[in-house]
Amino acid sequence: MLKVGIKFCGGCNPFYERGVVAKKYIADHPEYEFEFVRDENDYDFIIIVCGCMCRCVTYDHLKSKYGFVLVSSEKDFDYVKEKIEEAVNK
Repeated sequence: MLKVGIKFCGGCNPFYERGVVAKKYIADHPEYEFEFVRDENDYDFIIIVCGCMCRCVTYDHLKSKYGFVLVSSEKDFDYVKEKIEEAVNK
């Protein structure tokens, strides 16, 4: 089972309910083991949840085996599973 980290931006100017959408995504994908990102942990993949299009959250210090996907709208979550599978199957 892939360990997927969830990292939220600071929420200074969110355009959607990031927490609600992320919780729904987690509930809809039991095939992954989700955890809110802790800087000292390693992950297979990390979802960076941004509240707006600025995507100003820093994440270059985080450790992810297969990479990151940045989402900045509710619609972006539609593509997360595809991005994870693409990265893992490279």
